[in-house]
Amino acid sequence: SDFYYSFQNRFADRVTDIAVTTVHFPRLFGNMYAPISTLHYLVGNTPTTFTVPDGQYTATELAALLDASVDFMCTYNTGTHRFEFEYGSSPADVTFLPHLGMADYIGLTAEIILVPFVPIVMQAPPTLSGPSIVYVQSKFLAQTRCLDTPFLSNYIPLVFPVDISGVPYGFDCHFLCPQLELTNIHFDELATLRYVDVQLTDAFGNTLPFPRNAFCDLTFRMLYSRDSS
Repeated sequence: SDFYYSFQNRFADRVTDIAVTTVHFPRLFGNMYAPISTLHYLVGNTPTTFTVPDGQYTATELAALLDASVDFMCTYNTGTHRFEFEYGSSPADVTFLPHLGMADYIGLTAEIILVPFVPIVMQAPPTLSGPSIVYVQSKFLAQTRCLDTPFLSNYIPLVFPVDISGVPYGFDCHFLCPQLELTNIHFDELATLRYVDVQLTDAFGNTLPFPRNAFCDLTFRMLYSRDSS
């Protein structure tokens, strides 16, 4: 979800103020995406990972995918609402590592070592609802001069939270910028192009994956300096 806009019309060299005022996008990013789509564990002392494809998974679907792809068994117990792991034999101990990648999202909150033929139950229920808050992050660029930095800094990010907790997967999300004032960009006769880079991220700054054919509608407000000629 990295969108890049370039304003190169005959007014571009006279842009003084710009703002993203509205954003409309479908909720098509799933609950598994980098880096939270990776399961981290040790086989003996060897760090090992498995990454599921980006997508939207139920707990049962995610457990089935892990069960078919790794060297140990994985199930989701619908009665206890917990992921369970087990293995029959292994050349070395398997240790699950907490607080990395997928761990917190499948209920793994502390280090666990698999014991042969003994199901190991995760400590907490999974949290697979996906991000409830999406952040619209925009970078306004004006060649070598931008916003309130007249020296070498090229951009300053602006971040707005969008609550999408009530939006089902596949439906549209809408955002209206609550700020009435436009963002000032210093006018510089040498800066002839203006660019806007917009990203959608979760609360941890992870860029949300977006299908290439997904439609995202952004509305900009722009002010121009007077042309004396």
